[in-house]
Amino acid sequence: MGNEEEPFEGEVPIAEVENAIVELIRSKSAAKGGKVRFVFDGFIYQGDHAGQEFIHFTSQFGIPKFLC
Repeated sequence: MGNEEEPFEGEVPIAEVENAIVELIRSKSAAKGGKVRFVFDGFIYQGDHAGQEFIHFTSQFGIPKFLC
């Protein structure tokens, strides 16, 4: 999206960001035989359904090992 020479300007394409995160997690997980852990710190959705949207997004990665 952006870099040091040309910072990103405009609206963040949420779907593209989500796809990039999913691909990163799947590729790292496959490379390590599924023995990886990720921390989700912050979630950009806001409003009445933010919790449900977060659960929906993370459900594709399986049951979490822990929650904080």
